[in-house]
Amino acid sequence: MRQLKCIKCHSREVRKLSAIYEEEVSETTVTGRYSQLNYSNTRIGSALGTVRATRRMESRLAKAVAPPKKGNAGKKYEHLAVAIAIFALLILLHGLWSMFLVAIGFEKDDSWVKLLSVIGIPGIVVVIVAIALLLNLRNKANAQYYKQVYLPAMTRWLHSYRCYRCGHIFEVEDD
Repeated sequence: MRQLKCIKCHSREVRKLSAIYEEEVSETTVTGRYSQLNYSNTRIGSALGTVRATRRMESRLAKAVAPPKKGNAGKKYEHLAVAIAIFALLILLHGLWSMFLVAIGFEKDDSWVKLLSVIGIPGIVVVIVAIALLLNLRNKANAQYYKQVYLPAMTRWLHSYRCYRCGHIFEVEDD
């Protein structure tokens, strides 16, 4: 195994970023039991149970050498799909409400009832297909981001080292 040196100050005090990150992140889990007795003017009550809390803590150094985060490149498609679904649901609810009012004789005839009866099933199919296409575009955008941005960044991070003397971070290609 070769001895690595910092390319800036030539110190041999270097460590891999992934090892530093692992050491600088801690996760604490606390588990306990509780019992509680309640008194009031009208009744007495009690409660028993268990409590479990987990907390992840990162030092400043861990945050500085953290691995790259996965992004959501297809978020705009996802938001558009949700907006279309909400809009279609609102139209459907308004049409159903109009049908209900016509059915109970509250209104004579409503254009929403006519519109919903004409659009009906084909409209629902078009909305479902549009949402499916948008979610497919989201998946493709996320896959492209993962392949072209995230994987190269993660590979660089896995091959990077940090000097403990000067703090310089540098990449070393494996032999």
